[in-house]
Amino acid sequence: MTEVMNWGVIVRSKEQAQTKKFKTYEEAAEYYNKALPLLEEYNILLGIVSLREPIPPDEEKEPKRGQLWCPYCGEYRRFVNKEGYKRCPICYMTTESFWVKTYNDLWERVRR
Repeated sequence: MTEVMNWGVIVRSKEQAQTKKFKTYEEAAEYYNKALPLLEEYNILLGIVSLREPIPPDEEKEPKRGQLWCPYCGEYRRFVNKEGYKRCPICYMTTESFWVKTYNDLWERVRR
């Protein structure tokens, strides 16, 4: 039986992204903290993401203007236009995702 990897750390440069997978959040956080010093030196983006379950918005956090909740990163982020979609700059999830639409109330209103 294969191990279930629940968390990932995404390291994204302009050219590519790599995801290192972990069983627990604590393992992912430890790796993330070790990689933090590389952010400025290598001009990369770094984030911890949920690989299995969406993360509901944190009631204590408030979005800044123009930000959406990313249920995979568990953070408010300013989504960017990439490949014809608005995407989270870390995990690249789009505003077409069920959970992004649900947590950000992006569903189109149906008129009767």
